[in-house]
Amino acid sequence: MANASAPPRRTGSAERSAQRAAALVNTALVSNAERNERSLAAARLLMAIAFALRVMVLFTADLAAGKGKDWLVLTVLAVMGLLSAAHLVRPTGAISFRSRQVVFVVLDLVGFSIALFPALIWPEATFTGILQTPFAGTGVLVCVAGGLRLRKSLAIMTATMTVILFALACALDVTWNGPVVRWGIAEVAFYAIEIFSGALLGVVIASRTHALAIDSAAAAIAAARARERLGSYIGHEVAEEALRQDEIQLGGVRKPVAVLFSDLRGFTSYAEKLSPEELVIQLNAYLEEMVAVISAHGGVVDKYMGDGIMAVFGAPRTRPDDAVRALRAAKALVSALERHNARRASSSQPPLKMGIGVHFGEAVAGNIGTLDHAQYTIIGDTVNLASRLESATKDIGAPLLVSLALKEAAGDEGASLVSLGSLAVRGRGESVEVYGVAPET
Repeated sequence: MANASAPPRRTGSAERSAQRAAALVNTALVSNAERNERSLAAARLLMAIAFALRVMVLFTADLAAGKGKDWLVLTVLAVMGLLSAAHLVRPTGAISFRSRQVVFVVLDLVGFSIALFPALIWPEATFTGILQTPFAGTGVLVCVAGGLRLRKSLAIMTATMTVILFALACALDVTWNGPVVRWGIAEVAFYAIEIFSGALLGVVIASRTHALAIDSAAAAIAAARARERLGSYIGHEVAEEALRQDEIQLGGVRKPVAVLFSDLRGFTSYAEKLSPEELVIQLNAYLEEMVAVISAHGGVVDKYMGDGIMAVFGAPRTRPDDAVRALRAAKALVSALERHNARRASSSQPPLKMGIGVHFGEAVAGNIGTLDHAQYTIIGDTVNLASRLESATKDIGAPLLVSLALKEAAGDEGASLVSLGSLAVRGRGESVEVYGVAPET
């Protein structure tokens, strides 16, 4: 049974990539399919209006006489137009988009059927066969529309049903209207090739778009993975800053920052008793929890020094409350170590002790090194003093030491800190007043 106090399991990189890929592909396909469906609805509406006007103008007398064929055609056209207009006005609603796609596929097939069957079921006096009318070729549009829905299953279904309807119409035309039919193999071959070409185009559109979406998702995920991996090595904020720049520029800028140093006490002697593999496991478990606290408060890990951590608040991104964030992070690290030690105790591992030093002041932040091997870091007296404060926790016996500059910059957040006296710092002519967390009573 898993330890209830254990940190939550991280999703594996491969699993996360698969989930992101599926989400990106689905989002891209649905977004484009929605736009395509609106375009198809507009085209269907215009065609329905055009054909309805044709029926009303050319067959006014038949409509007045109540002929079933013309009223059937006009009714179906009206339904097609109304449903298309409704989708344009309200593309989302109680019916899901996927379900709407199926409805519109059926509607397109009904429209193709109306273009074929009424004419051969109720032929006019001048009727010479369904393939002699201008409507037989509308099946091509139906097949292409099926592909624009960007679902291969719908494209195949649309193409299959269109071919079946075309073949059925030809068979019924020969059976019922054989004496007047004036089309032959040439016309059948022409329309068959035309419809099969439209069907092939529709399936290719759906398949190729899906493949393009997968390729685009793969490229996006590769870029995100590279950014994530880069961030794991140099910090995510530093990685984002580096990626925003067209080229690496050496040098830096002076800016106010809060610098935090933490280090484990007595870990070196403890580590000598561990195998290298066990040492890495324990150290990584400790660092993962501590870094999570620093990141949660907006800090950037500048570097690891064995079991030590140097974190910066204010570079590369400066915030007005960097000092407050640094102080809160320092306090949270103390609490996090207590929780970490509780988990270690459940595995019969000795507790760890940590010292933390925090200082606030100006430092130079930027790329240090060469164009071939640069490192984003901060340098200056502020960094040195923060490191000295961390080292002084051993002598003073406090887990956390904060400079007066940090306490004042933190405002109300630093009000609870208590003075721990003055500290003589090597390289400084004046001693430094230091503060710590008041002991619990």
